[in-house]
Amino acid sequence: MKILFILFLTVSLTANAWLWWREPTALADTVMAEKKVAKTQRDPAVEQARAAARLFAALETGDPAQWRDGLRAAGADEVTVRALVEGRLRRSHAEKGSAWQMEQLRNAWWRNRPTTGAPPIRDDVLAPLRELLGPDPFDLADAELPYLFLAPEKRRLLALIDLDYTELGSRTRQARTNAALKAETDEQQMLNRERQRDTLAALTAEERAEYELRFGGTAATTVRRFATMEVTEQEFRVIKPMLDTLQEKAKTLPRNAAWPAAYAELQQQSLDALVTSVGFERAIDYLWAVESGPYRNIVRALREAGRPAHDAAQLLQLASETGDRAAAIHRDPARNGEQKRAALVSLQRSVEPKFAALAPPDVRPALPQEAVAWFADLGEGRYRRYQPLLTGEGWSVPSVREVTMPPPHTDGPIPIARRR
Repeated sequence: MKILFILFLTVSLTANAWLWWREPTALADTVMAEKKVAKTQRDPAVEQARAAARLFAALETGDPAQWRDGLRAAGADEVTVRALVEGRLRRSHAEKGSAWQMEQLRNAWWRNRPTTGAPPIRDDVLAPLRELLGPDPFDLADAELPYLFLAPEKRRLLALIDLDYTELGSRTRQARTNAALKAETDEQQMLNRERQRDTLAALTAEERAEYELRFGGTAATTVRRFATMEVTEQEFRVIKPMLDTLQEKAKTLPRNAAWPAAYAELQQQSLDALVTSVGFERAIDYLWAVESGPYRNIVRALREAGRPAHDAAQLLQLASETGDRAAAIHRDPARNGEQKRAALVSLQRSVEPKFAALAPPDVRPALPQEAVAWFADLGEGRYRRYQPLLTGEGWSVPSVREVTMPPPHTDGPIPIARRR
């Protein structure tokens, strides 16, 4: 009995001691938990997250300017601000577009859905976004690319000019519902002139010279030809100004019956200068590298046969030279029809070795007809005049002429590349 009493007393004392120790420990845990909650409530990161959550919730109903300002105040960078504002604008635009489509299907299901009348994305997204945040940095970077020859600040200035006038032009097109009226066309032309004036006014004399080299004069009408002939920068800097000069001089020629001969003479002078500047071989590469003509197809056929691409220009040049000689035979008053036919056959034999070298018999079936038909014509008393054009991308399709018929009264000299 005594032993049980001692054991009970021992357990009781142990339990009391544990309770005495546990009570302040539990209290301390409670106090620490309360302090942790209070600290969490005062934590700037938590407060910022809560503010951001409230801000995102406000995106559903707030004004776009408030979204922008709130996002900036919350510490978002400009990339994030633009992404979130644009995303919300696009969502609103999509909701409007969906509602419009539903309205069309509900009230006009029996006829085709109209192609106009949908909410324009320019009004709902692009214009508000530009007004709120300025031009898109990616659009601005793209607009700067043509002006890499300028200093960074000047590139940015010209890019902003381009974007501003592009926006003005898009407003004009957006307002147009049918074919452009004369007033709208005049407005677009006026915008183009103002854009050009503002651009040139922003450049120094040296910068303007580089700008004109790339974008002025004949640049737009010869860009494909330069690409096709794989022009070098040095060649471009020589050829392009010569073509601009030719174009400007051509504008001063009187538009009367003498104009064709005067223009042909001006082209011949320019072609002679071109041969002097870049050499005969590269001059004829430029002369015949017109996309609308047979040049590309000739190059393709020659390359597939393992032959030099330059032979395409050589072949067309031979056709042009031969046609010019045939035209001289045709105009010769000392020969009758049969004598002219015989002269063409002789001309054919004289050019045959060069023709065979440029267009071997095994390659001819793959060549376009315009590249080889002229040679066969000579043996039948016919010929074609291949007339090169120094500017533009046009191709003058040669007509077939019979030497037994009177020569055309409009027949005159055409520019011919000559070795210097």
